Amino acid sequence: MDNTPITARIESSILWAARTDQRDDILIIVDVLRACTTICILLSNGAKEVRSVDLNIKTFLPLRRRNRNVIFVGERNRVKLPGADLTNSPWECLNNKTLFHSKSVIFSSTDFSNVLDWAERHNAQHILLGCVVNAKHVAEAAVDLAREAKRDICIVECGDPEDEDATVDNIGSTVIARSLQEMGCRVEGQVDRRIQKIRSKDILALVSQSVQAAILRSLGFAEDVRICCELNKINIVPRLAEGAITSFNRGLRRLTKNPKKRRL
Repeated sequence: MDNTPITARIESSILWAARTDQRDDILIIVDVLRACTTICILLSNGAKEVRSVDLNIKTFLPLRRRNRNVIFVGERNRVKLPGADLTNSPWECLNNKTLFHSKSVIFSSTDFSNVLDWAERHNAQHILLGCVVNAKHVAEAAVDLAREAKRDICIVECGDPEDEDATVDNIGSTVIARSLQEMGCRVEGQVDRRIQKIRSKDILALVSQSVQAAILRSLGFAEDVRICCELNKINIVPRLAEGAITSFNRGLRRLTKNPKKRRL
């Protein structure tokens, strides 16, 4: 049995994109406020699948007309896209949970959709979505996949245009890295220092100090900030395969290679 420890590292989306040697890692893409949290909620509400699309307003509306039997969740700069059923607010999705049961959801976000699309187009084969609400569960799933595939784990922070330091996704990725470390993964020295720095801190208090949280509160989405900071609240682990985001079943270890998007 190979007892070589799994290495877990954290990268910003820009740095990860430049490092071809890390594209075979098990990826955990992190967007705490709000995309990954919202997708966890959509799947926990019974959505059959979520398809993330990186679209502008002009292409979103024709897609809406061609897919009348699916639910559309989309925003640009935190404003609901014309034609969308809801913006990607965790609070709104929780309060409309019956809308998603057994439905396909088309999802579009300012930054997250672009990062996810880039990862899939560049042949990243094992892509999980992580955030604070599923931190422990996504760490467990990533370790399962890493052990089976004999690969390391790379946590990719989406970041935010208003937050040059990616403060919130930095917190989310560090919380996930802490779970990975507790499971025996080896973390780089810088990551270990980040883990120690937040170990005794309140996640909601940390996130609430960010620029993104302030903007969401000013737009009336204060509840989104609270929901996004509920540690390990949801045991759903979203996984991208063949263009669809579905809930990863840890009991099914089959790995999908060379995923291809189905045309919408």
